[in-house]
Amino acid sequence: MLIHGRPTIYRAGLVLVLADEPGVTVVATTATPRTPLAAVRATKPDVIVLLSDPVGADVVPLVRRLRIAAPASRTVVLARNGDPDELLRLEAAGVTSVVAEDDGIGAFLDRLTYVSPVLSALPPELASARTHQRWITQRELEVLRLMSHGLGTAEIGSLLRISPRTVDGHRSRVLRKLGVHNAGEAVAKAMARGLISSTLTSYPP
Repeated sequence: MLIHGRPTIYRAGLVLVLADEPGVTVVATTATPRTPLAAVRATKPDVIVLLSDPVGADVVPLVRRLRIAAPASRTVVLARNGDPDELLRLEAAGVTSVVAEDDGIGAFLDRLTYVSPVLSALPPELASARTHQRWITQRELEVLRLMSHGLGTAEIGSLLRISPRTVDGHRSRVLRKLGVHNAGEAVAKAMARGLISSTLTSYPP
């Protein structure tokens, strides 16, 4: 395991706690932004632990660089807050798990032995909606909104200035991503998840 983070007391405390855990070996600790990459290449740890307080935008570029340097390593972020937008950005960057500071050492150790989705740190009612929204593109959402008002393929294509074939492609991907079989089910599920509203979007003539 490699532990990276600026708060020295956090790193030292975590190393001390992990010293008594069977099967866990800390191969390196780093603090400055550039040192983890060299250390990861040299030690090839199974797990990279990032101490972030709170989760910040600067963590995401580092995660991406670490994923390139050590694609086989699991990345765990130990953070104080769990802002949904940042959690989704971390997941997209390749983070394996996020452990909240309040979860305790037991939850942290669990993350070292199995993959816990980053979205598990989101409130349940938010995780489902954000999971779908993460994968549905802006254009697919536009098609979905127009579908919700009963517009057909030709009408949607005319409003969005795209071909009927392209509309059908967007429609098919929306159904697949939402895990439904028809437009009515897609609209109902999207509204229930907060992806679309009943307000019709205006488009230029």
